[in-house]
Amino acid sequence: MTDVREETAALLEKRPEMADSLEQLLAVDAQQATWTFGDIPLDSGAFGEVVSRNIVEKHDGGYRVADRKAVKAALNGETTTERTTPAVSFSLPAFDSRAATLLAGALVFLGAVRSIFVSSVFRDGHVVLGANDPYYYRYWVEQVVTNTNGVFDFSGLSALPDVVAKGEPLLVATLWWVSSLFGGMDATGPVLALYPVVAAVITGALVYLLATELTDDRRVGLASVLLLALIPGHALRTSLGFADHHAFDYPWLALTMLAVVILARHGAFSDLKTRPKTWLATLALGVGVAGQTLAWEAGPLLIVPIGFYVAFRTLSDVRAGQSPLASNLALLPGLALGALLTAFFHTSFGWHTTQVASAPALLLVAVFGVLAIGEVSYRAQLSTAVLGTLEAVGAIVGVLAFRALLPEYWVRLVGQINRLISPQDIVETESLFNGDSMGFLLLFGFILALALPYIGWATLTSYRKHQPQWIVGAVYAWYFFVLAGFQIRFVGEMAAMTAVFAALGFVHVAERVELARRPVPFRESVSQTRESIEIPDGKAIASLCVLFLIIASLSLVQVPVKMDQVTTDGELFETAQAIDTYAEEQGMAYPETFVLSRWGKNRMFNYFVSGESQSYGYAQSTYTPFMRASNSSDWYGRLSNRVGFVVTEELDYPPGTMQNRLHEHFGSESQAAPGVAHYQAIYSTESGETKAFRLVPGATITGQAAPNATISLSTPVTIDGASFDYERTVTANANGTYRVTVPYAGEYSVNGETVSVNETAVENGETVAA
Repeated sequence: MTDVREETAALLEKRPEMADSLEQLLAVDAQQATWTFGDIPLDSGAFGEVVSRNIVEKHDGGYRVADRKAVKAALNGETTTERTTPAVSFSLPAFDSRAATLLAGALVFLGAVRSIFVSSVFRDGHVVLGANDPYYYRYWVEQVVTNTNGVFDFSGLSALPDVVAKGEPLLVATLWWVSSLFGGMDATGPVLALYPVVAAVITGALVYLLATELTDDRRVGLASVLLLALIPGHALRTSLGFADHHAFDYPWLALTMLAVVILARHGAFSDLKTRPKTWLATLALGVGVAGQTLAWEAGPLLIVPIGFYVAFRTLSDVRAGQSPLASNLALLPGLALGALLTAFFHTSFGWHTTQVASAPALLLVAVFGVLAIGEVSYRAQLSTAVLGTLEAVGAIVGVLAFRALLPEYWVRLVGQINRLISPQDIVETESLFNGDSMGFLLLFGFILALALPYIGWATLTSYRKHQPQWIVGAVYAWYFFVLAGFQIRFVGEMAAMTAVFAALGFVHVAERVELARRPVPFRESVSQTRESIEIPDGKAIASLCVLFLIIASLSLVQVPVKMDQVTTDGELFETAQAIDTYAEEQGMAYPETFVLSRWGKNRMFNYFVSGESQSYGYAQSTYTPFMRASNSSDWYGRLSNRVGFVVTEELDYPPGTMQNRLHEHFGSESQAAPGVAHYQAIYSTESGETKAFRLVPGATITGQAAPNATISLSTPVTIDGASFDYERTVTANANGTYRVTVPYAGEYSVNGETVSVNETAVENGETVAA
């Protein structure tokens, strides 16, 4: 059992102002065999502290002091005692089989929701990833697996391509490692397709632990997993096949938040001596900080909330009359571990730039500086207003020193901030509060609306009462709320804490309509054990389901909509397959197989045609100007040495543009524009919404006619998916000579005569006499 004298002494070291309250508590306990929370002078936070330390225990429906003599001895300064048990207890937490079973079910539900488009990802022996960026990671994972013959080797970590090593090295290395475990190159496709779902489930498990640690209520933990499953923005980022880097960031972030919450409650100097849980949380903090930094070049953005938390926690500690350094000591070894791990991978394997790799160390320095300022203020008995001013001044001085001493770092930081706040022509860079898209509803449903009041409650509670865990929750929630306000790419990072607060709201609302007990954080008295999950009767279960469906109603619509937006359209994939088949039949190889398409699908097309899906930059800068152009010959000269195929889609472009001339008329003449010479249709989907063209030199038909005469020529063309007549009109010159270049082989009718054009002439740009 826990040594009550040592726990009381540790509590008094942490909160010396509680001495009088404990004296009064002993007086009440001496007069009453059992008592309730209302009989004692402690507030709910202090009472929770004495219960969690087993100074007070349950007895006959009430409470009593576990050992009055031990508490009195501690109050008298008698800290030595004959130990019958170790100072540090390694007992495992109580296992709740019912909660574990329900959690497993919730995680299965989360994984199932993320996998609803499984048939769109696994198609006829192919793994078809979603959207555009996943093919970038697929390209690099396959490159690494090929270069290492499918065998994972730590020495290979230093041989990652520079663009990977300075971008998302931990993600690529992890996917390489897992692929090597399951078969090498053949496993890369399934591994990339499944990894977002696995990341979502791991995040869900961590969110459950986070919610239960934050609220001491397993019901809130369970509800948080279910609500996380139904946040559309998170579902999009972690859906099956959407192998972007963001899904990999979420477990590291959830692990870090969980560690900081634990250390907010049990991170004092005394806890380091007595609680293994504190050391585990410290270890988790270090691993989480390093993981976030190494996973993504903008990973330092995700560890910034720790600094904000420490700044606000220090103010709260001083306001409560506690030593900030003693209360938060366990943070320092955790952050130091994160800095050391990051530095190790940076120096050993060349991962990340020095600017990015130094972020955890800079955070450690900043946290230590804030705690030092707070400790001086505490010992000097300065007011929180003075401390707040000192923190603000310290922050300004720190920024100025950072700019002066590390100018290269400063330039990179300013660049990243400008990138964050500057609008770009990419959907994920839009604001969450874009009035046109109503992003906050489409990406969160009603879940954010339910969470916001409770985020506000946590903010006020963390100010009014000394409950540091709510500072953590409020800081992380508001921080990512602001980032998502700039760019919706941070909705996934915001989702975890949003789910926790929405779950707290759900249980609270359920209590208000008499379907559940009050959530633990809103009770005046608390138990020393976490709130268990009890199965209500059938009517109550039905009512809870109805309440949940009301809250999740918009999400149930938006989750599949958002996930569908990043799946690869079946016709686009069929077009990619048709181009690949054609290229193989023609014996074409990269770079002559490069596919020009809309940039948002360009990596997908080029992956399936040539495997070269590293970049979409050329398509992004070229495709739209080409589609809007009217001069086909000039564009052929610009594209012919770089592009092998062009894909057109059903887009609303004016007549006369290349989009209209190719997609609507297959390059044939129309009333709005003449025909085009170098773009040979090779495929059309059954619906005609997607078509593929090959760039060819074309055969030039030449002949004689009356001066200035108009010559019409046409030939029937049949391709996979469509049949049409290719028609052109040309005018003879003053000498009666005419020339016209055509992209199709076949029998041409030229003013009533037949001219044969073969494939060789089209391929080699030969001249054919009429």
